[in-house]
Amino acid sequence: MKTLYSILSNYRWGIQQYDTFLGRRYHLTDLMCILVGVMLPFGEMAFPSFVIRLLEQDLRNKTFSIIFSILLYALLLKLAGVYYQCLNNWQQMNYFMARIDIATPLYRHMMHMDYEKLESKRGQAKLQAAMECIYSGNDYGIECFLRSFPIITMNLLGFLIYSFFVIRISLWIFLYMLASTVLLALLGTRSSNYQTKSLPEANARYLRRKKAMDETFEQTARNDMILYQAKDWLIDNLHHICREFLRFYEKTFGMQRTFEFTTALLTFFRDAAVYLLLIHQVAEGQLTVSQLLFFTGAIAGYSVWVQQLTQYLQQAAIQNHMMTNLRSFLDYGRLEKLPEPQSFTRQKGEPHEIRLEDVCYRYEDGADDVLSHINLTIHPGEKLALVGANGAGKSTLVKLILGLYEPTQGHIYLDGVDIRQIPRERYYEEIAAVFQESRIFSCSVAQNVSCQKNPDRVAVEDCLKKAGLSEKINALPQGIDTMLTRQLSPDGTELSGGETQKLMLARAIYQNSPVLVLDEPTAALDPIAESQMYEAYQGFCGNKTGIFISHRLSSTRFCDRVCFLKDGSITESGTHASLLAAGGDYAQMFEIQARYYKENKHLKGAAAL
Repeated sequence: MKTLYSILSNYRWGIQQYDTFLGRRYHLTDLMCILVGVMLPFGEMAFPSFVIRLLEQDLRNKTFSIIFSILLYALLLKLAGVYYQCLNNWQQMNYFMARIDIATPLYRHMMHMDYEKLESKRGQAKLQAAMECIYSGNDYGIECFLRSFPIITMNLLGFLIYSFFVIRISLWIFLYMLASTVLLALLGTRSSNYQTKSLPEANARYLRRKKAMDETFEQTARNDMILYQAKDWLIDNLHHICREFLRFYEKTFGMQRTFEFTTALLTFFRDAAVYLLLIHQVAEGQLTVSQLLFFTGAIAGYSVWVQQLTQYLQQAAIQNHMMTNLRSFLDYGRLEKLPEPQSFTRQKGEPHEIRLEDVCYRYEDGADDVLSHINLTIHPGEKLALVGANGAGKSTLVKLILGLYEPTQGHIYLDGVDIRQIPRERYYEEIAAVFQESRIFSCSVAQNVSCQKNPDRVAVEDCLKKAGLSEKINALPQGIDTMLTRQLSPDGTELSGGETQKLMLARAIYQNSPVLVLDEPTAALDPIAESQMYEAYQGFCGNKTGIFISHRLSSTRFCDRVCFLKDGSITESGTHASLLAAGGDYAQMFEIQARYYKENKHLKGAAAL
């Protein structure tokens, strides 16, 4: 996979993205900015020489025309300046709007990329770097990078035009100034290389400072800070991190200040030598005053064009690193689209057999397998419980079955067809899942249940009733049209933990898939609520295939089979009763949990209280 991109490659790619969102109309604005941006300084440079030349003429009977010419020239310069400012505003708005639109392919890629790649440490680092390229502001990332090129073109054109006038003064002066320009460019290259190499460390220090600030000022942690008297410790820690952050940037800015001072010093001696030569020529009568002003302006303008050209070339080189981060993420984790084979002919909603054959899995940045040689067949309509201690590999196994991860070794089959040969969208139609970390979207109840923009309202109400949440939702002011969460709607409704789980159950019911997967959805609930929730799941399952994952054993009582995972392998398999009788790890875990509550007897006693 390509990981490095040249400046021109990134520029072509960025322009293609901007053309997609803006069309090509913004190129005309860029062109006008270049032309007016070159002509306006030239006109301003020539204005003093123009005035002196007029005044050097015989003023008799020409006073009005001279004054009129000067005022007209000044008016044209003013109008050109206003027009150039308007062009700059239009240009900046174009680049800003397109930068915001660039987020669309970024988020689309997040939604369609390999889930395992996105979830990995490397994927999260790449995502963070890509988002910085878009959201770091106008002076960083893609907007700054692409906007640099019209400015580079303008300065290059100005440099060439002014070079012509400098050559007219003296070829030796031109060569002298060109040599000093090359020296300044080399210094600028060294400065930009230093800044580019510093970017990863700068990003890491920024994220560390942000994390420390978030933890220190997090409202939900305020109780712990007060009760454990951690305020002073956290503030001192934040102060230490901020001081390290500042020391790093003091070093970076120190290098930049050294470069700027050296540049200014070299420019001063270069221009001073040239000005002394021009003054000498005036004293010798080789130049008029108006010519002196014109050539002095040309020398000053030449210096400005060179300085800006060097500056924006450095800027493009520095921002190219951020552009590479964005493109690297967009190329990372792409899924191969495989055609649906003819052998997969099952209709949507029919019961399925899921078979795992010698499945192993290792994380991208891991050294050992977290799952080792899993062989398991889940029959149509079977209720299977996957249990084990934390870290046994239960959730990883579920993500493999769901198609979120791909096995490092082995195969997973749906009705005899390798799930990698089934289009993801088609495969996901057959599975409904409820996870431990349930996600409520900032939209209406109906949209949360259906995960659709325009849901079937009758079906939504029926699913809420089956999930035991209809009474709560009907009591809300707008019923199923009530907005949930207050992130996007100040009047949104917040649900409790138990109500959230019922909403997730309603979502699974609405999917109406023949396979239901529950990945510890009740981990945050108390034993009574957990038992009630599993009874609701059991009633909903019917003839569906059910896969229940938990490190607590409440789900095993109504399952046809229990598989106990330990160290990434299935070490025990059987019914709840047979595993208890075997006296293995499952029985030991059950006995430990039974000390705190004894199935129905404990639950009934707690309910009576």
